[in-house]
Amino acid sequence: MIKKHPLYNKMKNGLCGYEQLFDLFRENKLIHHATNAANLLKILECDEIKYNDGSFKDSYLQSKDCYAKYKKCISLFDLVTPSIEQLIQVIDIWVSFVAKNNILICFDLKKLSDNIILNDKFRNDATKNKKMRIGYIEALYPIPLDIKLAKSFIVANNGGYKEYLNESKEIDQLKKILYPLKTKNKIEFFKSNY
Repeated sequence: MIKKHPLYNKMKNGLCGYEQLFDLFRENKLIHHATNAANLLKILECDEIKYNDGSFKDSYLQSKDCYAKYKKCISLFDLVTPSIEQLIQVIDIWVSFVAKNNILICFDLKKLSDNIILNDKFRNDATKNKKMRIGYIEALYPIPLDIKLAKSFIVANNGGYKEYLNESKEIDQLKKILYPLKTKNKIEFFKSNY
C-alpha cells in the first residue's frame, strides 16, 4: 500500500485532497481518461473514446504539439506503473487535469495491456519529434477504446468524488447529472448534488 512508502507524505501534500482517488487507482490498477461532462455525453453516444480528430474542443492533451495527437492516439493517465519518485515529479499535473476535466473514465490496466503504450515506450520518440507529453503518467492507446471496457466513471470535485459503475442503471443516473453539468456552474452543481 502506498501509505507505507517513506515519500507518501510528500506525495500527499501534492494531491490537494485527492488522496483517496489516487489510492483507488493505484490499489485497483486502474488507468483513466480525463474528460468533461459534454465530451463524456458524446463518448457515451458513440460507445467509444476516439482520437480527437477535431470533434472535441482541444485541451493540452490534444493540442497540435502533443505527441498523442501527432500519433493519433488517445491519452490515458497511468498512476499504476510509475514509481512513487516519478509520481512526485508530476503529481501536480495530474491534480490540475482532474480539477479541470472532472470526469474520469476508468479501465483495468490488464484489460488494455495488449494495445496500451506506456510512457517509457514513447518518451524518446516524443523528444526526437519535438512533441509534448506528460512525463511518466501519460499512456497512449492507438485505436478507438470501446466504452464497454470501462470499469467505472468518476465525477471528481474539490478532492471528493463519486463513482458510477459501468452498468446501465448507473450510467442512466450519471447521464441525469451530466446534462445540467454541461451548462451549470460546476461549483453550484456540486453544492446542490453532493
